[in-house]
Amino acid sequence: MKHFIIIGSEGFIGSRTAIYLSEQGHQVTAIDVPEAKGRSDFSNRLNNNSNIKVLYINDLSEFSWKKTSENPTIIYTANQSFHLADKSKLSENYFPDLHNLSKLIESIPNTCKPDISYLSSCAVYGTLRGKITEKSDVLPLNPYSLMKLTAEAMLKYYSQILQLNIRVFRLFTCYGSNQNRENFIGKLIQSSIDGTELTLFNQGSQIRDYLYIDDLVRALTLENFPNGFNIYNLGGKESIKLRDFANMIKANYKLIGKDDENDIIICDGKLLRESTGWNPKVNLQEGINKTIKDIELTKS
Repeated sequence: MKHFIIIGSEGFIGSRTAIYLSEQGHQVTAIDVPEAKGRSDFSNRLNNNSNIKVLYINDLSEFSWKKTSENPTIIYTANQSFHLADKSKLSENYFPDLHNLSKLIESIPNTCKPDISYLSSCAVYGTLRGKITEKSDVLPLNPYSLMKLTAEAMLKYYSQILQLNIRVFRLFTCYGSNQNRENFIGKLIQSSIDGTELTLFNQGSQIRDYLYIDDLVRALTLENFPNGFNIYNLGGKESIKLRDFANMIKANYKLIGKDDENDIIICDGKLLRESTGWNPKVNLQEGINKTIKDIELTKS
């Protein structure tokens, strides 16, 4: 049994990660801010699980390391900023996330050497199109992506001076039930539930790869990473047009504009596969079926 600390445990990814690890028999400390309590559909399962200790704190430097094992794994999925945040307000949509992350790491006692998995985003690549590798150019275009890229640089620095093993995951398109309704995939899933009509621009011709939530969680919880600081792209192996995904998920939508044959963003996940042996287990049709089943349960 290993000790995992999940930061952002009431979010779509954090909550699923905490539940998964508890089902594997691990000890889990699940942390989020007080106002997030009850936000996740998994809140009751988080708060009524003997393998999970739930903490709601505003300041991560307040976390007590006294009863923590010497080598826990921190899985950091939290962020206050998002990609549609006001681009002119870095004080609100950039600095707070970096401050929280740094406070947590700087509170780690000298006797503790946690591994850290940090969830970043493919948004750091900006307008780049085609198949994207970890060596592709980065060009953050909003406070969210700028924050993620800065956090990566900060984590690299901490890895070097504190001799911590830190891996960064640049997440591409993830999907699954209970998804955050602020992003477009979440809105498509919500449309499947309540029938809200959505507009797909450029005829929904955007091509993306899609990663099911369970495969994302498996990647975040791997333990056979190389030492030091490493960055990995994290995405699915199957890519389709957005309108085809919307059809598969049974969303209600209309198409406008013209097809854009160049709007293609594909994750090159070769480095993660070769480094750890991880591969998505859930194919796109299976993941869609699981999501639709969960949606139907929600409707009933």
